[in-house]
Amino acid sequence: MPTAQIAFKLAALLYLVVIPLPFLTSNRKILICGLLPGVCFNAMAIFLRYELAWPMVPMYISPVMFPFFLGLLSMCVALNKKDDQSLTALKVCLVLLGIFSLSAVLFPKDFYMPYWKFNSLFAHAFMAMGALGKGFFIVSSAYAVAALVKHRGNQRAELYGADIAGSFFWGATGYAVWTVSMFCGEMWSYLGWGTPVVWDDAAILTTMATWFFYTCFLHLHLTGTWSVRARAWYAAAGAPMIYIFNAIPDFGPYRALF
Repeated sequence: MPTAQIAFKLAALLYLVVIPLPFLTSNRKILICGLLPGVCFNAMAIFLRYELAWPMVPMYISPVMFPFFLGLLSMCVALNKKDDQSLTALKVCLVLLGIFSLSAVLFPKDFYMPYWKFNSLFAHAFMAMGALGKGFFIVSSAYAVAALVKHRGNQRAELYGADIAGSFFWGATGYAVWTVSMFCGEMWSYLGWGTPVVWDDAAILTTMATWFFYTCFLHLHLTGTWSVRARAWYAAAGAPMIYIFNAIPDFGPYRALF
């Protein structure tokens, strides 16, 4: 059996290989089968890391866990045959999946055994729900990009609510998951350190910034304050925001592949 590091490198390689697939075919079965090997190796990497650390949470598991959830959600997007924007959204998802997974391979933080305070169900839920929430946010951005691409030929063409309905659904679901993750993180922090928020932890502050970003996202959609096109651009901006505020803090220095 390969090590967790090798398994994740193989997963990242398979994610990169599958990026051109939706540009070549729209067959949903082929797209799902193309994603499946990478998701399986990604799951193996997560399992091997947890096997070493259990019952504690492995250190720096988020960069490995997040591509796994994004891969699963991309497979769900590929299943959506009725939505004509889903294929474009899938293209965006796969490109971003390749970027995030390759970054995690090239900029890994050291993996070492966590200390006893990581032995908490809230810690496990915080990590898993946070990674899943980021996956939902990325898919939301992908659907927003698909809506903008649909009308790229005519900047005066009006976007309708139906054009960004997919973006709103995925973003709202991600917001709910992210909120649960933050609650679990605060409970874990309170039980372990006696305070719900560690203000000198940059990762905590950027997590809160992401929550406020998507609080505004929901506000704009539910109130209709901005035009549909402006809301689509705001949702699309979520992907680089997630990379800068949530992914980069988990990455370490550059390292060669071998």
